[in-house]
Amino acid sequence: MTRQESRNLVPGVGIGDMTFGMSRQQAKDIFGLPSGIEEGDLNGTAVVAWSYEHDTVKLRFEMPWDRLTCVEVSGRKTRLLGERFFGRSPEQVAEALASAGHAPELEAPTRWRFGEHGICLSVADGRVVSVEAEAS
Repeated sequence: MTRQESRNLVPGVGIGDMTFGMSRQQAKDIFGLPSGIEEGDLNGTAVVAWSYEHDTVKLRFEMPWDRLTCVEVSGRKTRLLGERFFGRSPEQVAEALASAGHAPELEAPTRWRFGEHGICLSVADGRVVSVEAEAS
């Protein structure tokens, strides 16, 4: 897998060779040790988030099942469905997502949400700065 492919987020599938449902051990085997680890609670469920490459990739695992349930990507080198998104307008990214069958549910100045696969675009100064996708 090329470095570019390893930074490509595919909603409902995963990022690179890392697919939704994999364990932390599998993530470590694929991505190596994380640069940061956070533990917390999300809607009553314990979660562990692993950060990589200065937070350009974040993997979130739900406990106690230890399964990957969410991926967040940011930065110029990361991609969504093979396309660069960082710095583009949310309308441009939404158009690319729509052509792949993902229609927006909620459009707000700083957060756009697409229902299927829990896709969220975070927007700052009119430009997309990160994309988050959840397991189906």
